[in-house]
Amino acid sequence: MKARLLLAGLILLAAAAGYAATLDHGFIQDDHPVLRLNPIVERGDLVEIWGTDYWAGVGGGDTRLYRPLTLTSFAWQVDGDGELNTRSAHGANLLIHGLCAVLLAFYAMRLGSGVAGAGAAGLLFALHPIHVAAVAPLTGRSELLALLFGLAAMLAVDRAREAQGKGVHRLAWLGALALFLALAAKEIAIVVPGLALVQLWPRRPNKQPLGWLAARIGPLVAAAAAHLLVRFQVIGSIGGQSPPLSDNFLAGMTWFESLPTRLALASHALERLIWPASLSADYSGNVIPAESSLFALRPLIGLLILLLAATAVVAALRRAADSDRRRLGLAAGWFLLPWLLAGNLLLLIGVIFAERLLYFPSAGFCLLLGVGIDLLQRRLPLPSSAARQAAVWALIAALSVAALTRTRSEVPYWQDEEALFQRATITTPDSPRAHFTLAKIRLRNQQDEQARQGFQRAVDLWPQFSSAWYEIGLIHARRNEMDPAIENFRRALEVRPEHSKARLGLGQALHRKGRLEEAEQQLVETLKRNPAEIGAAAELGHVLLDAGRYEDAANIYRQAIANGREDLRPALDEALRRLGR
Repeated sequence: MKARLLLAGLILLAAAAGYAATLDHGFIQDDHPVLRLNPIVERGDLVEIWGTDYWAGVGGGDTRLYRPLTLTSFAWQVDGDGELNTRSAHGANLLIHGLCAVLLAFYAMRLGSGVAGAGAAGLLFALHPIHVAAVAPLTGRSELLALLFGLAAMLAVDRAREAQGKGVHRLAWLGALALFLALAAKEIAIVVPGLALVQLWPRRPNKQPLGWLAARIGPLVAAAAAHLLVRFQVIGSIGGQSPPLSDNFLAGMTWFESLPTRLALASHALERLIWPASLSADYSGNVIPAESSLFALRPLIGLLILLLAATAVVAALRRAADSDRRRLGLAAGWFLLPWLLAGNLLLLIGVIFAERLLYFPSAGFCLLLGVGIDLLQRRLPLPSSAARQAAVWALIAALSVAALTRTRSEVPYWQDEEALFQRATITTPDSPRAHFTLAKIRLRNQQDEQARQGFQRAVDLWPQFSSAWYEIGLIHARRNEMDPAIENFRRALEVRPEHSKARLGLGQALHRKGRLEEAEQQLVETLKRNPAEIGAAAELGHVLLDAGRYEDAANIYRQAIANGREDLRPALDEALRRLGR
């Protein structure tokens, strides 16, 4: 017990050393819409939170995400003024991450690792720089909570393996509750029942093995089914996303066409787990290149990684497997099963690749390292066990210092969005989203020409980037350069005809050029596609007024005023004056 407490304290101190600087960070990326501007989080009504999708409070996001526990955890940190305390929120992220690392070390011990192996797994997880993308942004908490409760579920199931009588049911249903909470944080935790099966299958008794397994794993399956039922009732979906092509170009390919790229993603993941020298906040567009052949290098490496992991899992399922094979197989399963989901292998997700997606699978990587440390300690050609123990702890210390140094150098970028995405345009220069986001920041800073260049770079990299074409059009319109504005608004609509703001911008630009009939067509089409676009109604009224169609203009103004545009009353009065009323 004393060794466990000391190890837990060491791991928590390591996590604090790596991420203490985040306590002074504010909101970044999705933190703004999901947390800072979200009235649902501010109100903190649990019925509302658990009865809506993740983006319901602000719109604009994927309505098929259901993560009520994540939003609940933030609602509890909103102060009396309705503001989320960023310091305490970042502190909670740090603490949850540290607890994940501690539970991973304890889990490794449950599987049979020694203190050195468990310490290596926990310390590397606490300090691995790939986790900055999950810990530093507040919305990364969904990753942290999913793993925290996923590990708690697995620990409960392993305790149930040894229990007898009512203790089995208590522990199994405790694990089920933990799994339900993990799934309410993020969908990736759906792999936990599969991991539990890998863990318990080779240890099942000879008599009534299926009943023994059902008593321990059945509650997990029931919890997963309950979550899927609640999810379907709330959002009408049990999974799958339809990402924009700029974020995940696999959405524009058939499964067989995209298979080489899907396989190659495993090599990209393992590369960053082993050697996280160059990290980025964005991998959109062609940063991860499309692979055209199964026999190219990266698809072959990815296939080899997946086959080796699957082979290790299968070997661990044999009753005759020794402790080392079981631990290797389970560590491989902790990487393989979540990667089947996070790596776009079984279904499409919102992005083709992101470092935060490695948070759950990296637990398997760290467990694997712990197994390697234990094997090394037993087999080092040194004269005594004390010498071998000192050698492996020296290795663990060296790895920890290297990871800590890299993590501390990565954390500051996540304090400032401009620094984060400026760095992303260097580390992943082919990312259209990085150039687009940096351009938006510069636009807010009134650096219009630099912003235009950034948007142009985004569409050069990804010509289907409708939002970037739209932003270029807006900049030209503000400069009163109507011809290029019209051209860019049209390019945005060629890519995405439902882009109502681009169609409104086109109508406004045509109006300012005096092309009233074309302007009217675009504005009418805007309202047809999106009746809530009140700005289009106001602009249509102005077009009709300039065209001398005063009665039609007055009718449009009346409708807009009824929808809240009180500022249009002078325009209505002008239309009525011209009608002689």
